[in-house]
Amino acid sequence: MTSVLAKPITDALKVDPVLKTLNLSCNNIGDEGAKVLASALRVNAVLTEVNLSDNNLGGETDYIKASEVEGESKEVGDKVIYEGREMISGVLAIAKALEVNEVLTHLITRNNNIRDEGAKALAAALRVNEVLTNLELMGNNVGDEGATALASALRVNGVLNKLNISWNEIGPTGAAAIADALKGNTLRGTDPVESLDLSSEYLGPASAIVIASLIAGNAVLTDLYLFDNSIGDEGAMALASALRVNGVLTHLDLGADQIREQGAAAIAEALRDNEVLKSVDLRGNNLGDEGKKAIQDAVSGREGFKLEM
Repeated sequence: MTSVLAKPITDALKVDPVLKTLNLSCNNIGDEGAKVLASALRVNAVLTEVNLSDNNLGGETDYIKASEVEGESKEVGDKVIYEGREMISGVLAIAKALEVNEVLTHLITRNNNIRDEGAKALAAALRVNEVLTNLELMGNNVGDEGATALASALRVNGVLNKLNISWNEIGPTGAAAIADALKGNTLRGTDPVESLDLSSEYLGPASAIVIASLIAGNAVLTDLYLFDNSIGDEGAMALASALRVNGVLTHLDLGADQIREQGAAAIAEALRDNEVLKSVDLRGNNLGDEGKKAIQDAVSGREGFKLEM
């Protein structure tokens, strides 16, 4: 489906009283399709979940020459100046629609190349949106600048309880900003659970850093499963730091997470300080002989400790 076919769907959405879930992933709707869909999101009163993944919402390029901008834009999705840069983007139209939408709770926009500018637009929407609980931004080339903008929005947003920022270009600075913002948000565990399974969620290192910040002060969670998330050494080191101060976690699954010797060394150091953890699963990683030995030595002599590598 292209942007041409997006318009009749959008027209239907404006009056449809029943449809609650819409999946338009992998349809190449592009900027134009996103803009007409955004017009429907502004008035639709029943749609609660929209999947726009793999639709090139960021376009081939978000930027246009200043000479091409004529007058002052008043319409959503038109050529605009945003954050001091000329921009025309479908994700900006979607973000603007979210500012007034009162029913959409789940927005999936994976692999759309929205970059920092798109993340900033969505962040602005999150500041005023009071219903969106789940936002998935996996694989969008968002960097520290976009992550910092999202973090700022999370400090004032009281409803979002799931944010997927994995497989972006977010470094430690951006991830730390989001983690800090989430300390006062429901994602930190104000509705505490004893067991949390996030296996195979494509989290990546940045999300692992966020999780590490949260579990450091979590006094309830005992079992954490992060199997198959490619958190790498960076994510493993962040979690190791959290383990040094966490006093309740007893089971940790980091299997198939692309952890190598550097991450193994950090985990070993944490295990020497942490006396509460009783079970660690590190199977499917390339820990190296030295990494494995360091971990084995760290838990040597602990009665009942279960170590799998």
